[in-house]
Amino acid sequence: MKLPELSQEEYDSLMWQGGPIIYVAGPYSHKEARVRHDRYLAHERYVAKLVKAGHTAYSPIVHFHAMAERHNFPYSSTFWNNHLSSMLLACDKIHILQLPGWKDSVGLGFERSIAKVAGIEILEIQWSLYDPDSFPSA
Repeated sequence: MKLPELSQEEYDSLMWQGGPIIYVAGPYSHKEARVRHDRYLAHERYVAKLVKAGHTAYSPIVHFHAMAERHNFPYSSTFWNNHLSSMLLACDKIHILQLPGWKDSVGLGFERSIAKVAGIEILEIQWSLYDPDSFPSA
């Protein structure tokens, strides 16, 4: 199958138009699958709100949850550190969801450290106070 060729105008219209890329982080790993799934759903809802509002957002939890479950990926932060740091360094901001367990999350601590050293803007989202109809401006 031959791929269609794009004109320069079509290509230019597909190119990223600027604006910050937001990395969404929060706790994920837990011994109970139900807790991991609930955390995934919380991240998915937040990323969906950002995208609906016109922001560019990436969440490794949203991106990899189903794949990790289906393919038996380890849940340890050491398995994920290389990927997380590479993706985070490509972003301009990090939004940290303060879900239960966020203060004790090793992976989240790693992400916060990378963001701080790299000078990436850090915004903490107080999940217990989160109103689903509004959220902080990105």
